[in-house]
Amino acid sequence: MAQQKTDPKLEQALTRGDLAIRQANLGRATAVLRALGKMIVEASATIGVEAHVVIHDGDKIYDPADGA
Repeated sequence: MAQQKTDPKLEQALTRGDLAIRQANLGRATAVLRALGKMIVEASATIGVEAHVVIHDGDKIYDPADGA
């Protein structure tokens, strides 16, 4: 069976689209983690416990090749 050839421009466009979606998802995930961290710090303060949460930039939180 002959292998179908993929148009290089189409492949590049799909790759860019995939990367754009991943980048948007990383941004949302980072925002959610930061909000949760803030909630933890504030909730801890209400019971007299000092808490500190560090959330790095999204590109350091998720690696598509190796997972979270």
